[in-house]
Amino acid sequence: MGRGAAPRGDEGALLMVARAEAVAKEHGLTPREGEILLELVRCDSYEEIVDALGIARSTVCTHAKKVFEKTGAHSRHALTLLVAFGIRPTRASKADERGEARPGRAAARAKLDHGHREERGPGRDTCGSPRSRR
Repeated sequence: MGRGAAPRGDEGALLMVARAEAVAKEHGLTPREGEILLELVRCDSYEEIVDALGIARSTVCTHAKKVFEKTGAHSRHALTLLVAFGIRPTRASKADERGEARPGRAAARAKLDHGHREERGPGRDTCGSPRSRR
């Protein structure tokens, strides 16, 4: 396996667990948050995490929120990069830190706020409330 290559098979699974534990320790995650971190990387949906750990979806969402806050990751993809390859999440831009909208974002938000949500399709698998279909 080359440097930075993704691990495969049983060896890869064990390596992923070890990497997730190291990330959890480095970022001060609780043991349960560490479990959630690993499941966020391994599972395709929050429902799979609920089934794997036997806890309520709201509990998964609460722990996931803490994992994202403590690691600085902004997405599950960023968490996967952090655990699998040690690639750290990038910091927000100076405009984001000042609370300024980036060009194009305001127009996109305005379009969504004016009744065009049906173009977005059904709700995604996230911890927020599901989007309604119109």
